[in-house]
Amino acid sequence: MEEEISNSSLNFINPSEIELGNSIVELSRRQTCILYSARWNSRRYVIKSLRAEFAANPVYIEALRKEFELGVRLDHPGIIRVVAFEEIATLGQCIIMEWVDGETLNKFLAGKPSGQQRRKTAVQLAEALAYMHHAGVAHRDLKPDNVMITHRGHDVRIIDFGLGDAECFTNLKSSRGTRTYGAPEQQGTPAIADSAADVYSFGKILRELLPRWEKRRLIRRCLRTDPQRRPTMAAVAKALSDRRATHAMQIIFLAAVISAGIAAIWLGDRRSSDGSQPPHATIHGVRTDTIYIVPPAARETIMVHKPTGDNTPKATPTGIPHIQDDGPAHKIDSLFAICQKEADRNLNSAVEEIRKSTNWAYRDSILLVLAENNKHTVTKMEQALRDAGCSERTIHSVANDAWLYITQRLPVLNQ
Repeated sequence: MEEEISNSSLNFINPSEIELGNSIVELSRRQTCILYSARWNSRRYVIKSLRAEFAANPVYIEALRKEFELGVRLDHPGIIRVVAFEEIATLGQCIIMEWVDGETLNKFLAGKPSGQQRRKTAVQLAEALAYMHHAGVAHRDLKPDNVMITHRGHDVRIIDFGLGDAECFTNLKSSRGTRTYGAPEQQGTPAIADSAADVYSFGKILRELLPRWEKRRLIRRCLRTDPQRRPTMAAVAKALSDRRATHAMQIIFLAAVISAGIAAIWLGDRRSSDGSQPPHATIHGVRTDTIYIVPPAARETIMVHKPTGDNTPKATPTGIPHIQDDGPAHKIDSLFAICQKEADRNLNSAVEEIRKSTNWAYRDSILLVLAENNKHTVTKMEQALRDAGCSERTIHSVANDAWLYITQRLPVLNQ
């Protein structure tokens, strides 16, 4: 049998001491409730009470208490903290919650936050929802108006559990939700929506948070019509967190490439002064930029840059197929997919060659070629995006995602 939840989760608020009078400010009116701000011991709180026409109705009082009991059991930095359920003179039964100094997600996005801030918001929201679901609670009305972003730190706070649900509640269950963000199973059906409905709503929000080409597969999975085929919020949160971690991997990878390039320049210049050969074997004595191409036996399988008579590195034409003019988003998706396939071919060729040899110097030369080939692949995509009329900001963002994809695939080299 579950332990009874007390009216005041912290047992430190005396409702008679809450300073009403001049300190109370009405924040908003909703269909059945009114939100106020008030002070107690110089701290600010949010008070949620029923509207006058519902204040004496036991059904609505029970619904309000249900919202309190759902909220008070959650303890996560991404979820608003519910403090108490009390009866306050002139207001009746009320939920007392922490004050969030911030703005709704809609207003936050209207301020055009950076891509890094948007990704941080997506990850924090996903982690908070995953925690809720692990605790057996579904929100069921997730939308930008029910997500607050703090002014200090730009952190997420999920609010409003008015339609929330948990398995231990058998009364007042509802599948209602906001039509724009609600899952298909919440629209015009008596079925009870569960945590899968939150995943669908999150997918809608994620589509507004991130550019269309970013995490589009994950978004499509969240927006599947069949709730059983949607991923869990824990899986979604992990996928988004893994993406953030690849930023550091990309920096490490690029630093290694740059370091290798500097070393090649230094060693090449030093060796040229005494007429000796560079550290990696060359093809017919030809050096391509600062990258030394692997021996002839391997050049047909992993080379993209091939030496020519004028010693100018040339790329083997892989071509960009004709793309129908269905708008910039279609072109971006198509070009990004082409870049991914070419990067995969570069990596697979390098893996095959590395597995054939135990010579570390030879392996190093293959990695340098891989880095150069990937650079060529991304540069080619950038030019194609430029030719398609994309802005430099968009080109930079898509190229960054391409490098993140390439970096994510690098662990294959160690297998």
